[in-house]
Amino acid sequence: TLFLDSQAKKDGIAVGVAAADAILALRADDGSDADASYTPGSEPGDYQLTPPDFAPVFRPRLGQVATFGIENGAKFRLPPPPA
Repeated sequence: TLFLDSQAKKDGIAVGVAAADAILALRADDGSDADASYTPGSEPGDYQLTPPDFAPVFRPRLGQVATFGIENGAKFRLPPPPA
């Protein structure tokens, strides 16, 4: 009850709302709402639906979403397998 209606609580809420609004504005055009349809192909590297459920691909375009918190994901990519 110490912070029930205190100015500190109101100020803290205002800062939190402002921070959330700023992050949402920064992410508004990050590509996360792009069309996520996917049709499996037959080429090497094309994802194939897997048994038993053959469930649809989850977020197939996630790799094209603009990064945040890091410049890009390149340093986390694995090298190709040996030839």
